[in-house]
Amino acid sequence: MRKRKQVSEIQNSTFLAKGVSIEGELKASGVIILEGELKGDVLYASKLEIRDFGRLIGNINVEVAEINGFVEGDVIAGGMILLKAGAEVKGDLYTNKLIIEQGAFFSGISKMSGSQLSLKEIPILDETQSIAANA
Repeated sequence: MRKRKQVSEIQNSTFLAKGVSIEGELKASGVIILEGELKGDVLYASKLEIRDFGRLIGNINVEVAEINGFVEGDVIAGGMILLKAGAEVKGDLYTNKLIIEQGAFFSGISKMSGSQLSLKEIPILDETQSIAANA
């Protein structure tokens, strides 16, 4: 059964390779793997994986966020946020489960919910807004 899930994730993946830079909003229902640079929001993905060289300037609203690169913006994950040892995040974190590995850098506030967050419950903000300011 594990093999079938891995094949399914690969088929439903969006990959932004190292050296590629995109500006604009990215919406996907599957897995997004970011090794390049994105200036814009990421919405609705089941999982966002930002690898070592990945850079994202914008807000994130996904089910699971696994970060080992750079993020400047607020991160909302209905399930879990994992900041790996190489992560640098400048923004606020909103999730049900937060894991920060030793060596990760985080500048902002974190807010955890006792129940599963719904992606529809939390508004997507533009560049001039802050979730903390609206809370």
